[in-house]
Amino acid sequence: MKIIDGVRYFNSREVAEIIGRSRQTLVNWDKYSEIREKRGQDRLIPKPIRVGKNRNRHWTREQIEEIRKFRDNMKAGDMAEFNRKLWGNRAKT
Repeated sequence: MKIIDGVRYFNSREVAEIIGRSRQTLVNWDKYSEIREKRGQDRLIPKPIRVGKNRNRHWTREQIEEIRKFRDNMKAGDMAEFNRKLWGNRAKT
């Protein structure tokens, strides 16, 4: 946790623990949100601030609640396009 200008921010590991998903899942949601944002589409989860030399992701408590709502309301296929690009279009054999 970091406090910046009096606001508490949580890093991706902490947020992942809070929402009950892996850190990698959270990072993938953010990466796909960035792709959507560049296309002019809505993000899936709120945009984090990037902190430090490594530009680590940090979210506020309010943003964590929005991420939790996304997690609870995800539908099959919400991440399909991103996953196809990430893992390739593997056919089951």
